[in-house]
Amino acid sequence: MDMPEEMKQFKITLVGNTQVGKTHLCSRLVLGKLPKVIIPTIGVEFAQKKYQLSNNQQINLQIWDTSGQERYKQISLPHLKKAKGIYLVYDITKKATFDQLEEWLDNIRQIADPDVTIMIIGNKLDKVINNDELREVQLEQVKRFADLHKLTFMEISVYSDEDVEKCLTKMVEEICNSSQVYSK
Repeated sequence: MDMPEEMKQFKITLVGNTQVGKTHLCSRLVLGKLPKVIIPTIGVEFAQKKYQLSNNQQINLQIWDTSGQERYKQISLPHLKKAKGIYLVYDITKKATFDQLEEWLDNIRQIADPDVTIMIIGNKLDKVINNDELREVQLEQVKRFADLHKLTFMEISVYSDEDVEKCLTKMVEEICNSSQVYSK
């Protein structure tokens, strides 16, 4: 898949409620490890990662970690503009974070480009692997939501690093395969 010279950079924004693991996901995506110090994101954090496509072409990913705290939404939401991809993150052990996805999606639809790639990410899979009683968001529920909105979703664990690289590859592939790659 050949990409025009000017399209060697993708902006990917992480949104979702506070404490769903956006900062940990960003750290895993960029550094391959969890952050040493855990502090809530205030406003927006930014990181970059070089990514090699299957055709060996290098692209630069700008990954924007936004605060999920209500008081910082006015700072966070503008970072949806010009994003090529958006991770909509919730915690599979906290139903309230899933219940907020509709509101987050409404914000995305109002602010982001109409052809942005949106992927729903259910985080904290490690907590339910051996104890399904901790799961508050059932797979069928997420599948219905994703189907209704025509979105891709995955469950991952940033703590154990399960499927984190896979969710990045899936996002980049979806961006590359969409028509948005060829427009600014």
